This record gives sequence, structure tokens and C-alpha cells, in this order.
Amino acid sequence: MTSAGWLHRFLTKNGFKVLEWGTNNKSNYLDTPNESGVYALYWGSTLQYIGRSKSLRRRLSQWDSEDLYRTDIRIPFGFFAWFTLPKNQVQDAEALLILNYDPPYNMVYPNLSE
Repeated sequence: MTSAGWLHRFLTKNGFKVLEWGTNNKSNYLDTPNESGVYALYWGSTLQYIGRSKSLRRRLSQWDSEDLYRTDIRIPFGFFAWFTLPKNQVQDAEALLILNYDPPYNMVYPNLSE
């Protein structure tokens, strides 16, 4: 499994307070905290998607759900990284990661809050 330490370093270098972080296989999403934060989905060592959630565990369980086959986008991923952050930093952290790393499944660029 590829380490997500480089994402952690990027966030902290840019002033975000990462409270906790880790990586795991897709099938082990229940090991993630039920806190707000940012997550990154990987296929192999390639970053595929970056998202945010008020509940990382709940959101990652949705990505593992068969209900996603009803949508137009099905993101292949084998493992993920997660970062818990203060709630007031989650949106900006997600936007900055997307703008800097341009994952292929992030088609809309969010705005940094003002």
C-alpha cells in the first residue's frame, strides 16, 4: 500500500491542523474515525479522487455500497487515505488538494472559502 505521508506533509506545510490520519484497504473503512475530514481514493499508487465528509466512516461506507452503480461515476479504488481536521478547515483542505493534485475523477474544482 502506498503511504499518504506526502499528502499529510502537504496539508501541514500549508497550515492545516491534521488531528489524525491513516491509510487502509477499501474493505476496512470501518476502522476510520467517525469524524469530519478529507479522504483520498487510490487505485494502485495513483490518486483517483479527493473528497470531504462530516463523517469519514459513513462516507467511505457509501463508496463501498452497490448503490453507487446507479450513478454515472464509479471510481475504481483499492485503498484510501483519510485525514481528520477541524471542521472549519475541511473545505479549504479539500479544495487545495484538488487544485494541486488534479485527481482524474474530481471534475469540478471547489472554491477556497474566503
